Amino acid sequence: MKVLTAVLFAGCLGACAANPSRPATAPVAAQQQPATASNSAEDLCRVGQAYNARGESDKALGVLQASLAKDPNQAEAYHQMALAWLRKDDREQAIVSLQKALQLDASHREAALLLGMTLDLGKQVDMALAVYQAALVHHPNDPKLLHEMGNTLLMKGKIQPALAALTRANSLAGASADLLGDLGYAYLVSGDAKKALPLLRQARNLAPRRPDIVLNLGRASLAASDLAAAAEAFAQLTDLTPRDPQAWVLRSLSLLRIGQTEQARQAAQKAIDLDPSGARAHFMLGVALEALGKKSAARKAMKKTLALDPNFQSARQWLKNARRKK
Repeated sequence: MKVLTAVLFAGCLGACAANPSRPATAPVAAQQQPATASNSAEDLCRVGQAYNARGESDKALGVLQASLAKDPNQAEAYHQMALAWLRKDDREQAIVSLQKALQLDASHREAALLLGMTLDLGKQVDMALAVYQAALVHHPNDPKLLHEMGNTLLMKGKIQPALAALTRANSLAGASADLLGDLGYAYLVSGDAKKALPLLRQARNLAPRRPDIVLNLGRASLAASDLAAAAEAFAQLTDLTPRDPQAWVLRSLSLLRIGQTEQARQAAQKAIDLDPSGARAHFMLGVALEALGKKSAARKAMKKTLALDPNFQSARQWLKNARRKK
């Protein structure tokens, strides 16, 4: 579950712009002063960092370029340039800047994290994995690097190495909803729902309004045959994302599994109202209608399912069985 949504990535940009592990040596007030030709390269870099922290990317780029003209060997200046490029949605320029930062300082943790995450966003997972592995040579016990490497391994389908990296990260870090959620998801993908469940429950307790965590908690509950917990999780999911038709489909499924057929029908109908083109929603409606004894309406729903998705085999089999029963 590589959770690099736009919101999370923006949060990373803000944290990296502040860059607390590489503090400025001048007072903050000095960073607010206009850049002039008499400023040192380091001073200009700090001014660029201050512009980045305020989200003024164009000003940051101008000052950082001036800084690098004075001293081209500043890894942090290239890191700050990458942050500005990313805020301007130019990943290619950001990657070039981050690669230069790491050439100058292979131990630059923030540059490695940002480069790996940027490559992951562009689905360049092999390159991202190499970045994390190189960074861990310098920071072998860094939970964030291990966490991101674990997620990248999961994206590559390397489930056992991903579990090893995420488990180690979890042992080194404090309680983190992101990490517990990703470790739980990795166990779910591995087929071990029982190990996934306590991790996902902890993650939800820490971040009860994270839809991705609640979704995976519901999936793990279903896989572990904890049907009441699944229904509760998917009910919470529809509360968090009431406009998401797939959340209502999952709620319908979980309600059917605990025998609440009318509520399941209502949930499936809600999914259809939100997205009439969703074949799964029409299928769930058909299943619920059949359970309610409404055979004709169920048949109509199954035919609609196939009209929307001719490859929906479960609906095709349902109609075939219905014809046999006539």
